[in-house]
Amino acid sequence: MQLGEMLETALAVLRFNPRTMFGLSFLTLGVITVLSLLVAAPGVYVLMAGESGAVVENGTDALLNGQSSLTGLASSLLAGVLIAVVADTALGRRLTFAEAWARIKSRILPLVGFVILQSLLILVVVLPVVVLAVVLAVAEQWTAFGVVLAIGIPLTIAVGVWLWVSLSLAPATIVLERSGPVAAFGRSIRLVRGGWWRTFGVLLTANILTGLVASVIMLPVMGILLATILGGAVATGADSLAPGLMVLAMVVTALASLLVQGLVQPFSSAMIALVYLDRRFRTEALAVDLLAEAERDRPLTRGDGR
Repeated sequence: MQLGEMLETALAVLRFNPRTMFGLSFLTLGVITVLSLLVAAPGVYVLMAGESGAVVENGTDALLNGQSSLTGLASSLLAGVLIAVVADTALGRRLTFAEAWARIKSRILPLVGFVILQSLLILVVVLPVVVLAVVLAVAEQWTAFGVVLAIGIPLTIAVGVWLWVSLSLAPATIVLERSGPVAAFGRSIRLVRGGWWRTFGVLLTANILTGLVASVIMLPVMGILLATILGGAVATGADSLAPGLMVLAMVVTALASLLVQGLVQPFSSAMIALVYLDRRFRTEALAVDLLAEAERDRPLTRGDGR
């Protein structure tokens, strides 16, 4: 498939089975959102009600970053969860919510393992540059500090992008091929090999489109939220946000993010699944296997049983 065909097919997948696709999306993200708010919101309230400015700022930032990380984890898990639905759609099957859950529930832990390993791998890539830059800054070796940043930042970005593309099909292999997290790394790299730039272009386009949709939805919400918070601060004559307003902002932002991610994540997952299928079509003659499976699934329509 070409890029235009992939985009059209991804939208067709959403129209073919919207209840399961969006149902799984909102359920997965909703559970994580509620759990993160239950942990973060009380902590932020308590910290902001305290007197120590440094503790309040650092603690609040830590809680908000933790909430954001949980949401990112949910999005990564959801990409793998929805791939099973897209794959069955390729055979004309409309999985129900229960059938989809039965297919993917045993793959949740491997998907979590993949997300953790991927995060550690990114940390390994980024950490050396950060540590070296900090050491040189403390030693006031500014020339070497500038050289490290000039070389290290572009190199880190390049490695990060390569990893993003090369490992993008790992969730699909974990769910559809039932591979483990480590094996999925190598499997994804092999599938992408020979089509890295094409895969990069498809993923970049999908992210740009979903980012535009997310911005259209989020900007009005965040504008109203900001106006409400500033209005509350002015009305109370406070120099800083009241704990209640901060918690309200967290809840509204989390719910808005849930709405946006719940709507756009199925499209992103559909695109990743289609890239996975396309790479297997091109490198492993998957189309032949799928046609054979579809033929086996086709009901008999002739009286002689043929």
